[in-house]
Amino acid sequence: MSEIERNTAGRQRRVGPPVRTPEHGGRQSEPLGSTGGAMPCIEAAAIRPAVRGKADFHSWQLYRWVKERPYGVQIWRGTWNAATGIDRERPVLYIGHMDITDSAERWFHGRMLRNLCLLAGNLDGYAYGPAFDTAHWEEITREWWEQYMRIGVCAIHGDRAHHWEERGDTRSCSYCGKQEQRVIETIGRAVWVPTT
Repeated sequence: MSEIERNTAGRQRRVGPPVRTPEHGGRQSEPLGSTGGAMPCIEAAAIRPAVRGKADFHSWQLYRWVKERPYGVQIWRGTWNAATGIDRERPVLYIGHMDITDSAERWFHGRMLRNLCLLAGNLDGYAYGPAFDTAHWEEITREWWEQYMRIGVCAIHGDRAHHWEERGDTRSCSYCGKQEQRVIETIGRAVWVPTT
């Protein structure tokens, strides 16, 4: 049973039915987070940037990933990153899919979302098992995709992706709506001057 949703550009996209099946490397009976064990159906055409190879409101790399891996669109808040290892205080986002083995181990197949969306990056996926603290990863698929359809690349890169429109001493992001005001700060500093 599918339903149609409209994204921010007014285009329709089909949501459901789940595509997570044993053929895609998963077991349908395992409930996983907000998608209930089912993969959401994200249509690549709904998130395709206007210009080939260039991000705009949507990420070109994310579009490529969704087009090539429609079964790997779950978003997980992971507690492991390459810089600091296991760090539950500073989670990072991953895209892919989670499998649960018969011995209840979690294995994630995908990659770090922000790294995927770097310009000219590859679409390689990786496997993350119990050594990567996957037992503490949290699925946020539904919330994240809703946010992405609302604010675009700002949902991936945060303050690094704003599309600023400036008006005098104020600017606002046309994607997420963040606003900033320019102020002039006078910074005092100590200097050494010659004595006379």
